[in-house]
Order: sequence, then structure tokens, then C-alpha cells
Amino acid sequence: MEFPEFDINDYNYFLPDKNIAQFPAKNRGESNILLAHKNPFSIARFNELKHFIPRDSLLIFNETKV
Repeated sequence: MEFPEFDINDYNYFLPDKNIAQFPAKNRGESNILLAHKNPFSIARFNELKHFIPRDSLLIFNETKV
């Protein structure tokens, strides 16, 4: 499988400290996700993620915790 070339600097953005979660949401499906495929970036709920993933996509999970 070939991956397209990209510039890592395209993924730099400003994120104020007040926008960084300090505790997980009580209902994990209501956690916010950052949609970086749009410009400007947008935010959705985690339980809406399936609406943004094209078929045959490769998902890579980050299992870190807040």
C-alpha cells in the first residue's frame, strides 16, 4: 500500500490550554473529536465518527488517556 506524500507542518495548529480535556466525559460517546480533514478544522462528537470515515479507510488508534 502506498501512502501519499505529506508535509508534517500541515498538521501544526494552535490549541489553547482551555481546549484540552482535563477529565474524560461521563458518556464517552459525547467526547469531542477534532476533524482535521477540513479547513478550518471542525469539531464533532465521537459517536458521530462513523459519518466521517470513508469505506476501506485505515484506522490507527491512540490509546492514551486524559
